[in-house]
Amino acid sequence: MSVSSRVFISLLALWLTTVTLGQPATELSRDPARAPVSVSDVALFWRAYDAWTESGAANDRLAATLQTEYLDKASEGVKDFTPNRIESAASLAAKILEDRAYYERARPYAEKIAVLEPEIRTLYRRFREWYPDARFPALYFVVGRRNSGGMSSPRALIIGAEMFGDEKARLRFDVMVPMVAHELMHFQQQTSEEKGSGFLASCIREGSADFLAERLAGRHINESIKSYGDSHERELWERFQVDLKRKDGHRGWLYNGRDPNRVGPPDLGYYMGYKITQAFYQAAADPAEALRTIIEMRDPEVILKESRYAERFGRPEK
Repeated sequence: MSVSSRVFISLLALWLTTVTLGQPATELSRDPARAPVSVSDVALFWRAYDAWTESGAANDRLAATLQTEYLDKASEGVKDFTPNRIESAASLAAKILEDRAYYERARPYAEKIAVLEPEIRTLYRRFREWYPDARFPALYFVVGRRNSGGMSSPRALIIGAEMFGDEKARLRFDVMVPMVAHELMHFQQQTSEEKGSGFLASCIREGSADFLAERLAGRHINESIKSYGDSHERELWERFQVDLKRKDGHRGWLYNGRDPNRVGPPDLGYYMGYKITQAFYQAAADPAEALRTIIEMRDPEVILKESRYAERFGRPEK
């Protein structure tokens, strides 16, 4: 998300008084009250942007300004967000110049990020009650290339702030806290590379993060596809089983907002993973143990099998 310097900076100063940045991760990881939450990169981005506009806004100077005034000075969150997302100062500059108005429309919403801190802390505490083994890494809000609402790295949760805003944005501002919840769930998942790298595992990992975020935050980030999914559930399940057997089957289901050959709306793999996870939870004899199994996500295939989801359509899962 972007940031309007005046109100944002004052909110940032207030918020940072509640944050314990600089502490060793081992001290912070189990305590939701001490987990670092940082919006400094958003302020840094807009300071760089303003410096560029005040110097004449020459297109060929934007990348250099972003490099020296944003990327070079940014947090570990931006550094983790750069590969495959920001990519480089030149790539970020090109995306901004493609639609400056988009970034400037998003800027006022970033001013509100700091006021979400109490809601984020409440969500963290609730999650700790569910799952005493929870780990709470640093949370960074950064500005990127409009290609990712969030991610988790081995050391942090990172939210792409420019993705959130009004109805013209990729995501509405009111799902920012659910996005934090979604990425927090990914951080807890313990799926091995062997069990977690396939198409099915990816769908269940993403869908389970939505399922848990909804229980924690009251909603999740992919509610826009729910009505389509519910009205096409049987045919989606049948197509999903076919595509699971194809090498490129994932392309129709995941990370495909611009793919004209996708299955229905973008990212219906999240919907399928959500429905399988929901069925697993509903079928469980012990809800608390089911939540732990979903959170840790050690073996997505077991969740599919024990969900008995296929039986809803008259075909038991083999």
